[in-house]
Amino acid sequence: MASGVQDCVFCHIIQSDKRKYLKETENTVVINDRSPKAPHHYLVLSKRHIARQNDLTPADIDLVKEME
Repeated sequence: MASGVQDCVFCHIIQSDKRKYLKETENTVVINDRSPKAPHHYLVLSKRHIARQNDLTPADIDLVKEME
């Protein structure tokens, strides 16, 4: 595992307790935000580590659409 993945809070969440998942697909998981700012505040996380928005490529279009 690359160091960026080891240090990534989102990767850690995905690899931890799957009972916290509200929904899971092949590419994403949905969880409650631990510091919600609204009654229904969720996080949709990619199962693949993406360090920065600029790391996305045209090949990621379907992933981004799935996360909408």
